[in-house]
Amino acid sequence: MLSTLTECLFEIFCMTALGYCARKTGILSEESSNGLSKLLINILLPCSILASSASSFDPGTGRNITLCILIGFIYYLSGIGLSYMLFRLIPIDDDKRGVATTSTIFGNTAFIGYPLVQQLWNDTGLQLALGFEIFFNPFMYTIGIRLFSAGSRGGKTLLKQIFSPCLISVIVANILYFSGIRFPIPLENVFSTVGQCTTPLSMIIIGAGFVNADIKSIFKDKYAYLVSFMKLLAFPMILYAALFLFKIPAEVKIICVTMSSLPVGSFNVILPRQYGGNVEFATHGLLISMIASVITIPMIIMAITHGITF
Repeated sequence: MLSTLTECLFEIFCMTALGYCARKTGILSEESSNGLSKLLINILLPCSILASSASSFDPGTGRNITLCILIGFIYYLSGIGLSYMLFRLIPIDDDKRGVATTSTIFGNTAFIGYPLVQQLWNDTGLQLALGFEIFFNPFMYTIGIRLFSAGSRGGKTLLKQIFSPCLISVIVANILYFSGIRFPIPLENVFSTVGQCTTPLSMIIIGAGFVNADIKSIFKDKYAYLVSFMKLLAFPMILYAALFLFKIPAEVKIICVTMSSLPVGSFNVILPRQYGGNVEFATHGLLISMIASVITIPMIIMAITHGITF
C-alpha cells in the first residue's frame, strides 16, 4: 500500500508540475485552462464515472455503495453544522465565515479524490467514493450558497447547477450497476478510454492554477491554516472515530475517510466569486491545504489501512 500510494502521489506531483510549467511558459493560457476545466467536469469525469458501472454486480459491493451514500449524507449534513458552529465561536470576519465553513467539508473530489481512489482501489473503490459524494452538489449548491451570500439563486439556474453532468452520471452509473443493464461494448470502451484522461488533465489544471498565487499573503493567513487543519486532519479523524463505533466493512471506512481527507475543493473558490464570498481567503485555504495534503493524505490513508487489506 505504501509503495503504491507513494508512486501515485509522485505521479500526481509530476503531472501538476507539468501544468505549472505549461502555464508559466505560456503554452497554456488562462482561457485555455478554463476551457480544459469545463471539458474535465462536463465530459471526461462523467465518462470515467459511467465506465465504472461496467463491472459485474456484486451484492456485497452494492450494500457497501448504499452504506457509503448514507454515511456521505450524514457526514455532509452534520459536518456543515459542526463547522458553522465552530467558526461562530472564532473571531473571524463575517465574509470569511461561510467560506471557512464549506472549505472544511467540501473537498477536491473531481480533480484529486476520484483519480486518487481509482488509482489505488480501481473501479470498486471509485464506485464507493461516488456513493459517498453523491450529496456533494445538492448540499454545496443549496446550503453552501446560502453561507456565501444573504440568499441563494432559485429556479431553473439553481436546479441546473445541482444536477450537473457529474451528478447525473453518478445516478445513471448506480442505476446501471444495480440493475445489471450495461452499455454496448464499443460504448463502454469509449467511456473507459476517455475517462482515463481524467487524472492527468485534472493535475495539469491544478498545476496551472498555482501560477498566479500570491505566496507571501497566503502563508500569513492564520485562519487558512486552521481551515486546512480541520479539512485535512480533524474532520477525517472525527469521521473515522464515528465509523469505528459501528460494524462497518473496512473498505467503506477507508474510502469514506479518504474522501473526507482531501484538500479544499475548487468550488469553494468558484462559487464565492459568484455569490459574494471572500475569494481571496478561499484561495488561501485551497492552496495551503493542497500543499499540506502531500503529507497528510498518506498519513491518513496509512493510519486507517494499517493492518487492513482491500
